[in-house]
Amino acid sequence: MGPTRYTSLEGTVPPAYDHGAVELVMGQELYDSIGADDEPFSFLFCVYNNIYGRFWQLKNLVVRFPAMQKPIVAIDGRFCVGLRYENIWVWGFQHPKVDLRTAEGIPPPHPKSVGVRCTAGSNCGPSTVRNVVAEGFGHGFDIGGEHLTCDGLAA
Repeated sequence: MGPTRYTSLEGTVPPAYDHGAVELVMGQELYDSIGADDEPFSFLFCVYNNIYGRFWQLKNLVVRFPAMQKPIVAIDGRFCVGLRYENIWVWGFQHPKVDLRTAEGIPPPHPKSVGVRCTAGSNCGPSTVRNVVAEGFGHGFDIGGEHLTCDGLAA
């Protein structure tokens, strides 16, 4: 992953590795344990709390998967009452194995795979999704909820 990779999506900038960006990678063993017909598996998710709810903030994050032929939700905020996603990139395929100029070699993703999911239904707090990119998923974004501001999204 070099900085030149990010220049192909106009209007987005890379997560700042020199300012604390974190990279999470799903291991092959965990990926292999998920069945193609299973319920969607949420890799990162906000835990539900039925009294007050949760506010979730994720910034400067890269999430990578070995492939995306399984029903996986990379980032799942559906149980949050408000959230903030900023400077996040999620990749559903291995970049060295594909030609990013032509998309040659990118396998079709699972139709239930989701890169980034926002809140579901009526939420109490404000939500912001800024500078977020999802590549290689059946659905780049599953955006719902109220009081939502989106800026600089690409899928």
